[in-house]
Amino acid sequence: MEGFSDAAIFHRRMDLLFTLREPEAVALLTPKEKEYLKEFNAVFESLPWRPIESHPHISEVTDEELLKLVPSATRLLESLEKRISNRSN
Repeated sequence: MEGFSDAAIFHRRMDLLFTLREPEAVALLTPKEKEYLKEFNAVFESLPWRPIESHPHISEVTDEELLKLVPSATRLLESLEKRISNRSN
């Protein structure tokens, strides 16, 4: 996706690859992970995504707006990584 902003790339990957939108995947999460996912999704949906004129199925926000996802994304990722590391021990 050369020439696209980080936000546009992130938006497209979320659209195509984010499996935590599938009920079967969400059902595998712990209650705390579901809370973190709900928070992440709420922040993601609250961002003022603007479609790219040349590719209307891809949207973007400013870098500052995209950074609003970092706290909730970090909590979710750390929780999932902790679960994985606990299984390998």
